[in-house]
Amino acid sequence: AMTYRALRDLGIDDAELKAKLQTVLDEALVRLVREQNPDGGWGWFGFMESNPYITAYAALGLVEVRDAGFAVDQSMIERALNFVRSDIQRPTIDTPSWRLNRYAFYVYVFARNGYAVQSDLDLLLDYRLEMDYWARAFLLMAYHQFNPEDPAIPQLVSDLQTLSLIH
Repeated sequence: AMTYRALRDLGIDDAELKAKLQTVLDEALVRLVREQNPDGGWGWFGFMESNPYITAYAALGLVEVRDAGFAVDQSMIERALNFVRSDIQRPTIDTPSWRLNRYAFYVYVFARNGYAVQSDLDLLLDYRLEMDYWARAFLLMAYHQFNPEDPAIPQLVSDLQTLSLIH
C-alpha cells in the first residue's frame, strides 16, 4: 500500500506496476478478511490463536491500504483494534520495557486510525526512558498524528536526537 501511495503521490504512471500492486493488494485483503478470527485478531499464521502484536501490524496494514484509496471494511479495523486494546494494561514501574515498547507501537496504530487517546499518550510519555529507541519513535509519531502541536513532541525529538549523539 505504501508503494502504491508513493507512486501516486510522486506522479509516477507505470500502468504495469500499478496493476501488479493492485493485484497483490487485492489478494492480501481477501486473505486478511478470510483469516481474521472471530475475536477480531490474527495469529502468526492463518487461523492460529490471535496475537495482539500481529493484529496491530495487520490493522496498520489495513489503515495504510485504506489511506492509499482502497476500499477496506472499517469494521475489520475496529474489531482488530478492540482486540489489541484488550492487551493493554496501565503501565507501572514494574512494566517490562518490551511491553512498554509494544504499547508505544499500539498507540501509534490507534493514532493512525484516529483512535488515540491523550491520556494513553501522556502515560506512555512518563515511561519513555524505559523504552527502546524505536518505540520512542513510534510514540513520537503517535503524538504527531494525534496533535502535531502537542508540547511533548519537541521533548521526544530532543530525546531521540540526544540518543543518536550518544550512541
